[in-house]
Amino acid sequence: MDEFQIPSDLGRIPGKIHSGEGFANFTADQWRIFFTIYSTVSLWEHLSDVDRRILNHFVRVCSILVNQILESNLVDEAHRSLIEIVKLIENHHGRDKITPNLHFSLHLRDCSSDYGPLYAFWCFSFERINGILGKYPLTIF
Repeated sequence: MDEFQIPSDLGRIPGKIHSGEGFANFTADQWRIFFTIYSTVSLWEHLSDVDRRILNHFVRVCSILVNQILESNLVDEAHRSLIEIVKLIENHHGRDKITPNLHFSLHLRDCSSDYGPLYAFWCFSFERINGILGKYPLTIF
């Protein structure tokens, strides 16, 4: 991943994932960058065929849903891919691997229909502001 050259406006992710805490302190935006740009190339050879299919679907879902403008046919494609991800995980890794977040992801199509593009109401901006505020010293009144 250190060899990737990406435009600076796409953002950066921490360079030393392989050491220490790895992905533990990733922001939501860094996860977006990792999955849409780095994950396929860096993980592909380490995954089974089923996990490659899961990753392929997940990268496509992320690529669709992080856009500022969503087309309804693409949102439907993302929804079908999310269903396929859940089925693949359940069939190949067991029902106990189906987490609440996987369930919640199946509601993203309805959320975007009700509230517009996910970009308009996701929490990345809140996370960024929390990071900025967290750098200030805590003052107790």
